[in-house]
This record gives sequence, structure tokens and C-alpha cells, in this order.
Amino acid sequence: MLKRIIAGALAALLTFGAGAATLTPLSLLSPVGSTSGQVITSTGPSSAPIWGTVTLTGLGGLSTAAAASTYLTQANAASTYLTQANAASTYATKAGTLAQFASTTSAQLATLLSDETGSGANVFATAPTLNQPNIVGVTTNSNAAAGSVGEYLSTSSNSTSLTSATTGNATSLALTAGDWDVSCVVTFVPAASTPPSILQAGINTVSATTPASNLGGYVQLASTFATGAAQVMITPTVRVSLASSGTAFCIAQSTFTVSTMTVNGFIRARRVR
Repeated sequence: MLKRIIAGALAALLTFGAGAATLTPLSLLSPVGSTSGQVITSTGPSSAPIWGTVTLTGLGGLSTAAAASTYLTQANAASTYLTQANAASTYATKAGTLAQFASTTSAQLATLLSDETGSGANVFATAPTLNQPNIVGVTTNSNAAAGSVGEYLSTSSNSTSLTSATTGNATSLALTAGDWDVSCVVTFVPAASTPPSILQAGINTVSATTPASNLGGYVQLASTFATGAAQVMITPTVRVSLASSGTAFCIAQSTFTVSTMTVNGFIRARRVR
């Protein structure tokens, strides 16, 4: 009888101990025998948990996510490789194109540029120096476009009356902004009884005004000219540099004492840059 009582008490103690073990907090479990990074894992319903290392297969569904992550990483690496490969291919293509120009003739280059469409200009540099080969001019009688280097303008007028010793305009020419070379020709036409003694012709941007002396803006002749005989004078070529639109005047002046004097004027301008 006493043995049964003692056996029952031991069984109760064991049951209580087993129940208490399942309720013990993790922080109170003994770390003896474990290593850093291990976790407590279940070994089943009939044995105590143990310290151990969890593998990817032990994570169940997470292994698929890990595999997906690995796939994405590899996909990103492949994408990066393809991008770099495309960049290398593009570089090689451009390098090949540049190499092609090394042996391209001017005629081939002209053909290539002529195939371009749309508006705009072919810009080689902000300040190119072109010396080999030289810039070749046109071989037709066409005109340079307005605003282009080489643009040419001209006009003329006839029978403009002059007052003796007073500067007037033989003719004039409207110019757009830019750097121009301008010159003119003045034909002095005195009346049959008029003997001129001084003739003057020049270029100015101020109407009916003789340019300042010693600046190359005008020419003057003083002589006993034949009565009633026309005289022709060519002015110097004058630089006219305009920040905005303006007018170049072909000025003329004559000193005479009898009857009347008229002038014919021709003025031309060439855009030089």
C-alpha cells in the first residue's frame, strides 16, 4: 500500500514537471551546448526541444521566396550585363562610324549631309578652323541666303539734285544687323553750263553727312573740271558694323558756281562674316 502511494506521488511530480517545462520562458532556458546563431527548434510532441540551425528547407514556403529573390538578383545582373553590352555595342558602332569618316572623301561627306532632312544647321564646332581643305565657293550664279556669309545687296538711284557745297545722298541701302563691306559709285552730272570745282563721294551711316576725315570713308577731288562734263567717282570700301538694322548712305557733294548739278548713285554691300 505504501509503495502505491509513493509511486503515485512520483508520477504526479513528473507530470507537474513536464507541464512546468512547457511553460518555462525562452529567456530562462539554459544556453549550455548551443552556439551563436542557433535557435530552439521542436523535435516533435514526444521529446524536448533542442538548440539547432534552421536550413532553407526548414523554412517551408520561405524557400520559394528566397529562390525568387535569387532569381530576381540574377535577372538584375543579366539586365545590367545586357545594358552594358548594349552600351559597348553603341560605342563600337559610333567608333566604327567615326573610323569610317577617316577615309571619307569630301564628295561622300557632302552626299551624306545632303541626305539630312528637317530644319537647322550642321554645326562642327563653336569656333572651327577650316584650312584643309579650303572652303570652296559656289560655282553657280546663285545668291547667298539672307543672314549668310556672302549675302549681297545693292541698289541705285538717278538724278538726285545737289546744292553747291552741300552734302546730299546720292542713294542709300537698308542693311540688317551684321558686319558689311560697303562701297558706292557716284556719277556727277553737271548742266551744260556748269563748271564744278570740287567733287566728293563717300559712305556713312548718317544721312547727308560727310564722314570724319582720315578714316577712309570718302574721296575728294578739287580741280578745274570741264564745263558740263560728267565725272564718275568710286568710294573706298568701308566697313559698316551694325548691332541692329540700319542704313548705309552713299553721300555726294559738289562745289559749282553756275546752273545745276545732279548725281546718280550705285551702292552695294557684302556680308563678310
